[in-house]
Amino acid sequence: MATIPHGTSVLAQGVASTSLGGPDITDTNITPFEIGNPAKLVPFPESDLSKSSEFRTPPEGLVGIDQTIVDNPNLVLKRALDGTIKNTVVLSVSSATSTPVFGGGLANTAFLEGSPNEGPNAQAALVTATFWIETVEGPVADGPDFHQLQYTQRVLLNFNTLSWPHITVATLQRSVPLTVKEDDTLSAIALQFYGNGTEPLWRKIYNANIAVIGPDPAVITAGQQLNIPT
Repeated sequence: MATIPHGTSVLAQGVASTSLGGPDITDTNITPFEIGNPAKLVPFPESDLSKSSEFRTPPEGLVGIDQTIVDNPNLVLKRALDGTIKNTVVLSVSSATSTPVFGGGLANTAFLEGSPNEGPNAQAALVTATFWIETVEGPVADGPDFHQLQYTQRVLLNFNTLSWPHITVATLQRSVPLTVKEDDTLSAIALQFYGNGTEPLWRKIYNANIAVIGPDPAVITAGQQLNIPT
């Protein structure tokens, strides 16, 4: 259950399942469509990165975003998959009244629904989300496995005769915090946590903390706060 400050209450319910191997991440898109008619897409020029627009984030704010991601935001999740996924727990939730289970729903305030004298504002129509809890095979034989959470959320806002899909995606790795001590090295930290200090494991720590450590993995400083993947 959630209450969104602009005037919507949400109850999303769902089901859980498990599978061997990696997640089944289907394509999605942000193109609006006629309300009640998902097949009738209504594209806008702002979604074409080859065309400049004052209504879009400037290029310097779109580092790492290419046209294929704009066309299918779930590609961000697929590109983040690294290594062999041994098994996946899937949580699927929706505010739909009858699927995947009976009882979900949305309620919008009168301000969002509009009045006889004013048209409706952006009404939340549907919230769906899929969460994948993944066990990733470790990079060394007999080494530890790792865990991560991926999710995609889709919120439909109905406004001006169109349904506007708002897509949110992320990949989160499970980790524990560590404060670097004098004379620590990434190899020593990997040995402490994983029982193995070889490069596949210390580099995993480095890749997860490159923004803190900087360009040289051999140089870490006492007091730095690292997150150790687990």
